[in-house]
Amino acid sequence: DKVAPSFIVGESAWSPVATLCRSLKQGGVAELRLKDVPDLPQDPNNDDVSAKLSMMMNRGSTAKLSHCTVKVELERVVPAVTGPEDSRWQGAETLLQERFHAEHLLEQG
Repeated sequence: DKVAPSFIVGESAWSPVATLCRSLKQGGVAELRLKDVPDLPQDPNNDDVSAKLSMMMNRGSTAKLSHCTVKVELERVVPAVTGPEDSRWQGAETLLQERFHAEHLLEQG
């Protein structure tokens, strides 16, 4: 099996996936049927998700999708680091990571 993709709801998650994840608990499964599909997000590694999907479906183009079913299985939820009292806290290194992540999000708009 392939490793499940990881998304940050509100930052890198595709809007239908984020909608489903907000209504699920860990281990939950849901489907959402869409008549009009929102644009696919740009992968953080600059891989075009819509181009990959198009190649998998042998469509040959990145035409807008319609009448799709999105199925989500929520494996686990990892809350954000809350500060020095959190066991994952690594001091200044954690602050720098958050700072760089915030700057990256600002650049993306």
